[in-house]
Amino acid sequence: MKKLILAGASMLLASSLCFSAELAGVTLPDSASVSGKTLKLNGLGVRTKLFFKIYVAGLYLETPTHDDTQAITSEETKKVVMHFLYKKVTAKQLVDAWEDGFKDNSPADAGKVKNEISQFESWMSDVTAGQEMTFTYVPGIGTTVEVAGKGKGTIPGQDFMRVLFRVWLGTTPPTGDLKSGMLGK
Repeated sequence: MKKLILAGASMLLASSLCFSAELAGVTLPDSASVSGKTLKLNGLGVRTKLFFKIYVAGLYLETPTHDDTQAITSEETKKVVMHFLYKKVTAKQLVDAWEDGFKDNSPADAGKVKNEISQFESWMSDVTAGQEMTFTYVPGIGTTVEVAGKGKGTIPGQDFMRVLFRVWLGTTPPTGDLKSGMLGK
């Protein structure tokens, strides 16, 4: 009887862990539905600067992977959710961070999508703790951007998506812990 109770308790605990994941006080669901596809939470990472926690980022993929190249280049639906922790991040700070990320991780490719990057950066606005930014890529459509719950638009093509996803998962991410966490390592 004790084994049955322990097995039941273990199953209950395991099932409760399958519905969400938590990091730095932020809970994100284990899956997201996009265009009729179910994406799985691949991992969560926290972006820190100095001693401050800026945001938690969750990476959702159709096919989970620990491989950064696969996560970036796979031609499947994917999504990143950035949940802000810091009291206020200005639009200028966001644009500066994006510029650094594009330059550090995709110097050659960023030039090819210069107009798309300009459009993307024009959509940035101040964000405060508790607000989210989401970036959802759907093959054949492009990358849809939401800032603080407001749809900003969609940038077509996979070239921009790859440049954007390299900001978090490329060779020079904002922090190694952020990249490792998003890759579920």
